[in-house]
Amino acid sequence: MKTREHGASHEAAGRLAEAESAYRQALAEGDADAGVDLGLLLARQGRAEEAEAVLREAREAGLIEALIPLGNVLADQLGRPTDAEVVYRAAISAGDTYGHLNLALLLDDQERCEEAEDALKEALAANDPLAKRGYGIFLYEHDHLAEAELFLLEALTEGDTKAHVDLANVYADSGRPAEAEHHYLLALEDGAAGEVARAAYEQFRQEQDATS
Repeated sequence: MKTREHGASHEAAGRLAEAESAYRQALAEGDADAGVDLGLLLARQGRAEEAEAVLREAREAGLIEALIPLGNVLADQLGRPTDAEVVYRAAISAGDTYGHLNLALLLDDQERCEEAEDALKEALAANDPLAKRGYGIFLYEHDHLAEAELFLLEALTEGDTKAHVDLANVYADSGRPAEAEHHYLLALEDGAAGEVARAAYEQFRQEQDATS
């Protein structure tokens, strides 16, 4: 087993110090891919500055897959959206189709809605497997419920089961509680959406009980 694979095993078992040590050893052995694993591990622990440094080094070593995690650290943990935008656009230029969706979320957070929608449409054109759900969420958040429903149904058809909870939210806000509950329960059964589904369903039930 490669040293980096040992790191992944430690990380999966929650042995984070051992995982970090293994990833650093793999890097020392010349396994550049371990830089992305190490950067992600550091980011998950809230060690954002260290994560940024490691992910930048991974990118300099030629790893395109370091760009999206780097952008996420800059946007979500370090509060540097301008730098994050540069990185996401670099990912897109390098051929990482996930960059479109990450860029769209960043732009939408900055209320640059038209640019965000353009980026989502580019994600759809690039066949990003998460784009239909992403666009559905965007439409829902901007009160285009009928269009959101269509994209979320397509996402489910294509196997993105996290869309159950998003579709349930659409139905709940559209005054269709039976359909909403059906999809909340499917989301809970599937488990892909985790605590997000549980919290959304609990809120839905509280609202339903308050109006009954």
